[in-house]
Amino acid sequence: MAGEGHWITGTAMIVACYAFSLLVVERLFVMVKPKLLMIPWFAKLWKAFVSVRTRVFGVFRAGSTERVLDRQSASK
Repeated sequence: MAGEGHWITGTAMIVACYAFSLLVVERLFVMVKPKLLMIPWFAKLWKAFVSVRTRVFGVFRAGSTERVLDRQSASK
């Protein structure tokens, strides 16, 4: 589409296809995750990812900044 001069339509098609592919990959991952977690290296990697994700999201939660500052001042 974009190659024939239809830039807006071509861009919209690319964005829609990318969004659809993300949806398909996410659904596929949800379906196969229990089996993947039976693989030791994947389970270790997934546990590390979830741990990092939890810590990062914890920083952005309301009121968590004060807890981080309290922990830093307590360790000094």
